[in-house]
This record gives sequence, structure tokens and C-alpha cells, in this order.
Amino acid sequence: VVVTARDGSDGLLLAQEYFLEHLFGRYCRDFAIPTDIAVAIVDLLQEEICEVNLFGGNPEMHREILWIISKLKSLGFRVNLTTTGRKFFRADFVQEFSADPPHLLALSMDNFDPDQLEKVFTMPLDELYDVWKKTNKLAGQTQKFLEGVYAARQIRDQKIQTTVLFNMVLHRQNIRHVQPLIQMIKKYLPDALINP
Repeated sequence: VVVTARDGSDGLLLAQEYFLEHLFGRYCRDFAIPTDIAVAIVDLLQEEICEVNLFGGNPEMHREILWIISKLKSLGFRVNLTTTGRKFFRADFVQEFSADPPHLLALSMDNFDPDQLEKVFTMPLDELYDVWKKTNKLAGQTQKFLEGVYAARQIRDQKIQTTVLFNMVLHRQNIRHVQPLIQMIKKYLPDALINP
């Protein structure tokens, strides 16, 4: 039996329906979901939109990622891509990406130098690329931060029709600097969503 993506979306919709009808009340009781939140969840689950989240490792490195995104969108899925943004340093990738981007591009904003925030958000992109290249390869989270800012700025500058979401893992080293980062994002990338 071959299961197509369309069969998958129909299955997801049936699962949503079953969950709402038979399991949702218990779920709300078990997890003490407030009534107003439960209503919002029901509203969201009743939409006939199926999302595909491409994440784990770095899906942008898959050589067919742009074709995969385009194919999923053509089948009616809402497509979210979670990635570092490294390929946005390549102009050919940005051009291909802009032709049929995912609905949402999620990037990392975990580790950053709070004293360099304004500079990172405002320096010319070629300088930002140079900073990234000079960053110690063992400082992977810092590299991901620079890649994410670079990718988001490319999205903004190229007017690519996708929503940027910054995911932040909060920890002892960055918690006191999160507010300035959020302010920088709001100032320089006001259309971006923030998920701390």
C-alpha cells in the first residue's frame, strides 16, 4: 500500500476530529487547561490546516529541501522549516528559496554577546558574514545566532514572503540578556515572531 501525502493530511484531520470528540475533555482535565485556553485550542484544531514541521539536525542541508517544501505546499500543507540559516550565505540558495518559501522559517537565538547586539543587527551583511567566518567553529551556538540574524535580514531585505520565528532556549547564561535581544528584534526585524 502506498500512502500519499494527501492520505496523510486526511489521516491527520481524522485524528484531530477523534481527539476533539473523544479525548479532549479528559486532556483538559488531566492538564488543568483553563476554559478560555481550551476554547482557543478547539478553534485551532477545527481548522482544516495540516502543518508539516521540517526540523531536526539541519533540514536546509538536504539537497532537495526546496523541492520538498514546494511539493508539500502544492499538496495543501502549511510548511514550517526550522533551521540554522547557514545556507542563506549563498545567493543562489536565497534566490531559489524566495521562489517558493515555507510559510514559516524558525531560527535560533540562544547564545549571543549582549554587547554586540546592535552591531550584529545593523552591520552590512558582508561584514556579518566575515564575523561568522571568524567565529570559532567550537562556538556552534554563536554561529547559529549569527546565521539566524543573517537569514532573517536576508528575508527582510529581499522581501521574501515567509514569517520568521526566533526560538530561544532560555538558560542561566542568557536569561538576563533576553529582554535587550527581544528589543533588538522588535526594532530591526519588527515582523518577526519571538518564542522564548
